[in-house]
Amino acid sequence: MTSSIRCLRSAGLLGLLTLSCFLFCPQPAQGQLWLQTSRVITPVENGPTRVFLDTLVAVMERKKIEVKRSPEGEQTFTIEELRTELIEEEGVGLRSGVNHAFVDYRFSIDDGSNFEQRVSAIHFVFRPGPGQSDIPIMYLDARQPWMTQLLQNKGTDLQTNEAALIPFHRHLGFAQIARQEETQIVEIGGRTVREGFQEQKEALIRKVERLTYESYV
Repeated sequence: MTSSIRCLRSAGLLGLLTLSCFLFCPQPAQGQLWLQTSRVITPVENGPTRVFLDTLVAVMERKKIEVKRSPEGEQTFTIEELRTELIEEEGVGLRSGVNHAFVDYRFSIDDGSNFEQRVSAIHFVFRPGPGQSDIPIMYLDARQPWMTQLLQNKGTDLQTNEAALIPFHRHLGFAQIARQEETQIVEIGGRTVREGFQEQKEALIRKVERLTYESYV
């Protein structure tokens, strides 16, 4: 009898521990088997990323969309107000001042084994040089409907066929951006990367490319 009671108590304790772990440990969302986030910093030079910035500013100007200068900022600006703020406070232009961008990515696999990658945020900055602080220019939550639409429906013309469009979400795809030599991974899963930058970048590129391939076969 005593042995049975001990077994019941042990089983009950194990059940409580299992329940506590389930309730308080991080869990994927319902219907989601795997989730990973990452942040990179990449130069904004002549090319698709610069075209994306120019298109972005034009759309925001036309639609009177307001943005913040940084993720932590509370004040929002129209494009006209942002231009004035940057010139008066920082001495840099909106388009000409941007030379780097932090790009946040979200990768997930659902219970149907479908892999998805998406840009979740973009923060344009002016990086003066080594050892100097970045000047925040413009921060955008890419999950907003107008941003999602822009990433999906706007892009650059294919040189061999002007009727074909390469959407910005492809230009800004993780592997496409990360393979640029000067692109550096700064966060993985909310954890700051402090060493082994190149190794971790290459490992994540391989994982994303493998998952992308497997989701289409």
